[in-house]
Amino acid sequence: MTIEQGREVYDAQGQLLGRVDAEEGDHLKLVDEHGKHFWVPVALVNDSDGLRVDRKAEILNTDPAIDSDIGHVDEAVEESFPASDPPSFTPER
Repeated sequence: MTIEQGREVYDAQGQLLGRVDAEEGDHLKLVDEHGKHFWVPVALVNDSDGLRVDRKAEILNTDPAIDSDIGHVDEAVEESFPASDPPSFTPER
């Protein structure tokens, strides 16, 4: 589904969530009236009576493309720490 930028998106109760800023993969990037961005899954957006988000939709406050890589970064940090052992000698004074 291709959704035009600027369209208003409402929750299941009819409250305005924001306007479409972009369609990014399987999420819609919305921007609210204060300029804050958040993401909703495209699969849970219904376009039959205006754009409405299913009541069970998870609204993300961070970019899902960025969040998906965080687990990989944490794992890499754990595997590489400590990077090396401290020297086995102490300099004389």
